[in-house]
Amino acid sequence: MRGVGVGIRSRLGNLILGIVGAAYVAAALSILIYYLAMAWDGASLLDRGLQFALLVALAASAWFVASAIANLGGLGRPHHS
Repeated sequence: MRGVGVGIRSRLGNLILGIVGAAYVAAALSILIYYLAMAWDGASLLDRGLQFALLVALAASAWFVASAIANLGGLGRPHHS
């Protein structure tokens, strides 16, 4: 059974999706690490909710990257037109 992916048919569109997804992964991960380091001792319920939201954003961004890679034919395999 194939997973649900983003149905973009153009190579350029998939490249853009992968680049934007990678940028979102980097941003969400860096903000989450910073947030955990700064708010670990006195984290409130709101802090934990925001940290969870950052984890969800990180997972969604990674899904975009994985979807773009799958649409482009995977890693290491040449693209056949």
